[in-house]
Amino acid sequence: MAFDYPLYRSFLETRHLGHEFQHFMSVDSTNAYVKRLARQNVPSGTGLVVVADAQTGGYGQHGRTWDSAEGQGLYFTALMPAQATPLVTLMVGVAVVEAIRGLTGSEEVGLKWVNDLVLRGQKLGGILVEACHQRWMAIGVGINLVAVPEQGGIGLDRLMGRDGESPLQREQLLAEVLNSLERWTERLLAGEVSLIRSHWEAASVTLGQDVRVEGSSQPLYGRAIGIDDSGALKLRTPEGPVIVVTTGTIRRADGAYC
Repeated sequence: MAFDYPLYRSFLETRHLGHEFQHFMSVDSTNAYVKRLARQNVPSGTGLVVVADAQTGGYGQHGRTWDSAEGQGLYFTALMPAQATPLVTLMVGVAVVEAIRGLTGSEEVGLKWVNDLVLRGQKLGGILVEACHQRWMAIGVGINLVAVPEQGGIGLDRLMGRDGESPLQREQLLAEVLNSLERWTERLLAGEVSLIRSHWEAASVTLGQDVRVEGSSQPLYGRAIGIDDSGALKLRTPEGPVIVVTTGTIRRADGAYC
């Protein structure tokens, strides 16, 4: 059962975020929980944010397992009205990177198409946007505060220079991410597609790389040269033509993560 967590609530309310918060010590998945609530027709304007200390069934893109042990990271899902644009995932990535860079003073955190947060060539976190019912979408974010070696993940502790112990508090990180997400959502609703695209491209670790796209019967190979207004990846093939990739898992051509 969810319960008030005064540390989160007192910290966040001072920032006037206007969200309703639910906190779990453990839940199967914050996204799964929010999707269940959405099926119960949660009233509009609630601004629900669900935070968990740990997830027993966390998942990412294509249903891949997301390791969510207690004390390792920030795991949350925000429930928002559905937006008729595929740019939402990239917009969330831009917002999260802006928040982390602002807190750490470092420009090292980047974005790997389509939904990964990257630090020093390793996965720092992930974003999962899912449709809920007919009017809602669940925006799930997971960020490692400490390294997750078994999944090849790095943590913000490495960036902050204190391995195994992040000086960033989860509630501080959550507040800044939600503040940034609110700003970028307003820009998305205002139709500022080119601004979102330019900020995503500036933070990308994918563009300019020779990559392969996995997920179809035959992998696609080419150089990532940009994204279009829908957020799809533009890939210049070895033969010359540019193709548009809308889904799949990106790796470097040599098989490395990024």
